[in-house]
Amino acid sequence: MWLFMEIIGEAIRSAFIRRKQRRGRIRCGLRLDEGIQPGLTSSWRHGYVTLTPALIQFDDTDIHVLSISLPSSDAGPRDRYERNAEAPTFMITTSTARLIWAIPLEQVDWALNRIGDESLDAALRSTSTPDATEPPRSSAVADAG
Repeated sequence: MWLFMEIIGEAIRSAFIRRKQRRGRIRCGLRLDEGIQPGLTSSWRHGYVTLTPALIQFDDTDIHVLSISLPSSDAGPRDRYERNAEAPTFMITTSTARLIWAIPLEQVDWALNRIGDESLDAALRSTSTPDATEPPRSSAVADAG
């Protein structure tokens, strides 16, 4: 019975997430790392944001995204607890601030594609798996070059 309830719960949750995604919305966490961003402080704020290319709308505030990158380091156990330890974090650069963005793991690909940061997508692919379109280099080619 427990397994059945878990499967039903996951199906409902997935349908809810897909419905939000069709509207361009996602539940996530944001906090200020450095600089000034209206509506944000160094404490985590959680809620729904609307994502469009190069723009995050959070609590009636437009956050114009210049770039997204991987953060330099983890802020520690308290930070992981406050943001949800399973949510990966990303550094957002705006014209006035650096923000930390925590995205639920199962929605990372969708969110990054929606915000439209191809440079981060490429960086993540290069660190996780080799590019399938690039032929492997043999040791003879490497020694000759």
